[in-house]
Amino acid sequence: MVNRSPVAKTTRSKMVFDDAEALQALVGGNNARLKLIERTAGVALHLRGNEVTIEGSAEAVELGRTALEQLYRLALRGQALGSDDVVRAVKVIKDSGGATPIGQIFGETILTPRSGRAIAPKGVAQK
Repeated sequence: MVNRSPVAKTTRSKMVFDDAEALQALVGGNNARLKLIERTAGVALHLRGNEVTIEGSAEAVELGRTALEQLYRLALRGQALGSDDVVRAVKVIKDSGGATPIGQIFGETILTPRSGRAIAPKGVAQK
């Protein structure tokens, strides 16, 4: 008798980004933030030029695609993206099922101290 376990079907999706500067701000040096999105969303991301290929389960690919779209929009607006912001953003999207646009959370400045760095909410609870 052969034991066959169900094999998860891999889904693939491609995204093309128009603004190379915003894409670079999103992926970070040595694709560090892209790797964080991979780990947090459970997908494989492959960058080639201005094209990102997403591979994984259908749910994970949709999560990765939504995260990339929303983070790219923040980068287009000039929003500084740190590694912790990227991880938090993917978790917010995952927890809300994509219903909470992260631009509403991360794009809102609460306080600007004398140092000049804006302080913004880091999650839905801080909004």
